[in-house]
Amino acid sequence: MKLLNGLDRPTGRSTLTKDNPLPKTKTTKASTVSANPHSWLQLNPDEKHRASNFMFGILEREYAGRPNNVTEFVTVKLQPVSSPDGGAAITAERAEVLLPRDADDRFVDPFVLAAEVDRMAVAGKPALLCYVTLYFPETTRLHRAWTAARSFAETLAEQHEVATIVALHAPHRAGSSNPVHAHLLIVPRVLNALGLGKYQHLFCFPRGQKELARLWGEHREAQQE
Repeated sequence: MKLLNGLDRPTGRSTLTKDNPLPKTKTTKASTVSANPHSWLQLNPDEKHRASNFMFGILEREYAGRPNNVTEFVTVKLQPVSSPDGGAAITAERAEVLLPRDADDRFVDPFVLAAEVDRMAVAGKPALLCYVTLYFPETTRLHRAWTAARSFAETLAEQHEVATIVALHAPHRAGSSNPVHAHLLIVPRVLNALGLGKYQHLFCFPRGQKELARLWGEHREAQQE
């Protein structure tokens, strides 16, 4: 496991610039609420296995008639508010990429990783990204929430060879009553010295919701022992 320095707001790097913006989404009836990224995918598809303070979804190549891409989704989650200069700097409270041990160092940049996932998307394989949100309504210290989310992503990298972009949001800074939460943007493919490889089914289908919620629960219990 590579231990990578976290990116604190708003100093993250981006390959996106005003001269090279994200592709605009064509507005259709199915995408009239496309400004809300939660309308780009089905959240908690397994109704029987909803877990407290845990949200799950799979970002697919297309959902409800709307084409998706990883770069767009990652950018929204790394920029919960616009950067002070209107640029592409990361404005999440904290952000970091957790990589499997043999992954190329260049993927420490979340935008480089996102662009590679888009570039290497396989026709006929709908899953682009596994999206998990961990809520911390009782936390009194941001660093505790960060450590919990980051260590879980580290475990996923070690056990499943997947890369995860972790973004911590602190809504109270914007005057919101929403709880502190961390987004885990999990690339659903093995990432090693050869690049992106086979798909890990745990991160590709709705059935992963139950298993990932269980793994998160066990992780939290182990931390509190």
